[in-house]
Amino acid sequence: MEIYSYAKEKGFVITIFTNGLLFTKKIMEYLAKSPPLSIG
Repeated sequence: MEIYSYAKEKGFVITIFTNGLLFTKKIMEYLAKSPPLSIG
């Protein structure tokens, strides 16, 4: 999540491509607070 946070701080537009299998509750809560443009 460090790279994600850094990219968001620098203004990058973030899209996540995943099937969600490895998303934990912690990751989901983090993404809810700082959402990407899209998750596919």
